[in-house]
Amino acid sequence: MSALPTHPRYSFIVRIWFELEPTLEGYAPALRGSVQQAGSPQVAYFHTFDKLISFLEQMTETIEKPARK
Repeated sequence: MSALPTHPRYSFIVRIWFELEPTLEGYAPALRGSVQQAGSPQVAYFHTFDKLISFLEQMTETIEKPARK
C-alpha cells in the first residue's frame, strides 16, 4: 500500500476587532487586527483584510520554499 501524499499545514492566531475612528460626521468603526504564526514571536498588524491575506501568503511561501544556501 502506498503512502498518501502529505500537504503542508499551517496554524495562525488571528485577532480581529473594531475601534471607533473620528470622521467628519462623528465616529465610524474601523477594522483592526493582528496575525501570528503559532509558535512564532512575529506578529503583524493589519487594518484591511487585503493586508491579512498578503501576510498569510508571504508566510506560507516562506515555509513552502525555504531559502537556498
